[in-house]
Amino acid sequence: MTTPPVSTTCSSAIQRLVMKPVHDRIGANGFDSFINHPFFLPLDFRALEEKRVKPVFVPPSEKPNFDATYDLEELLLEEAPLQARAKNQKPRREIGPDAAPHERRAADLHKMIEQYFEPFDYTVAIGKG
Repeated sequence: MTTPPVSTTCSSAIQRLVMKPVHDRIGANGFDSFINHPFFLPLDFRALEEKRVKPVFVPPSEKPNFDATYDLEELLLEEAPLQARAKNQKPRREIGPDAAPHERRAADLHKMIEQYFEPFDYTVAIGKG
């Protein structure tokens, strides 16, 4: 498998963004370490913040913009697919000993998701910046 060619500064930025010691990552000790990295120097962060930069890609408004894979997964795994669920929903029902293998797999997947991933709320995260 070949990797796409990237600039040295891009490669450096990626490496610094994913460093194992979190305190060594770009931005860990202040936003200046992020904006002063050579890869990000050409960006006008003030213009980005003020939304004056034209997006590189704008999805077409005449087509639906959704992830078909996610919707298919929801159709296959959910008890009531494509219905909005409350944020503070009741725990999923336990499956019985006579459950089919696909039901057990789905239950295990949901347990893992609930155990390892917290719900993310963009409005709360933005305020914590």
